Amino acid sequence: MSTEIILHMRSGRRHVFHPGDLGGSEDRTGAQALDTVKRSLHDEFGLLDFRDTEGHHWIVRSAMVEGVLVNDG
Repeated sequence: MSTEIILHMRSGRRHVFHPGDLGGSEDRTGAQALDTVKRSLHDEFGLLDFRDTEGHHWIVRSAMVEGVLVNDG
């Protein structure tokens, strides 16, 4: 199972991405791929302050995004 990044939008919608969808590489290590994904999400959705809580949830500030959950399968 691969890593999934789940965005919980303030509108109530949910978006699911994989590192390859956002410029990351499935072949890179998890940390490298997630760093690339974080940069892409920042550019796309204006996510700020990625405070990692045990690797599974990013606390973010964004007008569009309520929260981010990372399933590292």
